[in-house]
Amino acid sequence: MKTERGFTLIEILVALMVFLTGVTGLLALMTTALAMHRDGISLSRATGDLDGIVANVRREVAMGLHHDEATGAWKDIEAALHPNGTYYSVRFRPSDRSGLLLAELRLAANPRELPRARVIRIVLPTDALRSEAVSRYRARKKP
Repeated sequence: MKTERGFTLIEILVALMVFLTGVTGLLALMTTALAMHRDGISLSRATGDLDGIVANVRREVAMGLHHDEATGAWKDIEAALHPNGTYYSVRFRPSDRSGLLLAELRLAANPRELPRARVIRIVLPTDALRSEAVSRYRARKKP
């Protein structure tokens, strides 16, 4: 009686399917890891730029750049580009009489991601608008 050695075609196909399932899972894991890495780098850069962006918004509010004198309301910043490459938007909330202005800041790597970005609430003093220095600045800007 002669015994044959080797694998049957069914065994090879089953082994190939197990191997392909493992490789497909590894590829899916790799693409997910790359996407998470890219998001982490973007978030890290945006977090580093946060102090500069908040300082810029405070400066613009102090100069009255986003205040509409006719209506007495604040105009939102839809999408602005920080010099470091981070996009941001600011939505001003109605202020109460405490002299503070609540703003919602969003940071993203590109303008399309701004609506989905996490909201960062910041409090801005509006008393600086009425200061003498700001009044002089506004008088200088008018022709």
